[in-house]
Amino acid sequence: SLQEVDVPRRWAEGQTDGPAGIGIRFLPDGEIYKISRVLEGGSAARSGQVAIGDRLHAISGVDVRSLSVEDVIHLIKGPPGTTVRLLLAIRDAARSPSPEAASPLPGSPHHPAVGSQGALFASSPERIDSSPLSGEESGGSSEG
Repeated sequence: SLQEVDVPRRWAEGQTDGPAGIGIRFLPDGEIYKISRVLEGGSAARSGQVAIGDRLHAISGVDVRSLSVEDVIHLIKGPPGTTVRLLLAIRDAARSPSPEAASPLPGSPHHPAVGSQGALFASSPERIDSSPLSGEESGGSSEG
């Protein structure tokens, strides 16, 4: 089922200017994007309403089907303290915090088998953004 979720934007730890995010990483999944990581301590994790495996259909009313990874990141990021509205296809009804929320997926740049350094704006399906969106370290798949 589809669910709208409002998540506040926060600066990354140590960040003093520029856009803020919500602490998620995502991967293309057909025409939409799938949440691949919810960063511990980030706004999305704190909300308890965003989970790994959820599929992102729209951001603040904008359908993501025709958007590039960069466009999705641009829509998620914004001034700290403002809110972004996500339209998600919920993976399952359970929404309790779990250690899984901060665990990297196999094949992601944060997974021990791959290492901690993702290639910035590489041409691979997993992309990262130069500034984390939730207050955690950067690196990994596309962040928002």
